Amino acid sequence: MADIGFIGLGQMGAPMAERLIAPEVRLHVHDTNPTAMVALVDKGAVAHHSPTSVADAAELVFACLPRPCGRNP
Repeated sequence: MADIGFIGLGQMGAPMAERLIAPEVRLHVHDTNPTAMVALVDKGAVAHHSPTSVADAAELVFACLPRPCGRNP
């Protein structure tokens, strides 16, 4: 089983992450809005409390964020 992570479950990220759910994939997810994870958890994803936790659990991590990390607009 492959462990894949996805950080950022907004309008773009949630549909992308949902496509990764498969019998041979354990999807680990995080979003700053905890309710954004509910629909994916209901489909079998594992919710995490931080991006670091996702990275620790997954072999590969995707991120779909509104702006680059560590930079202010």
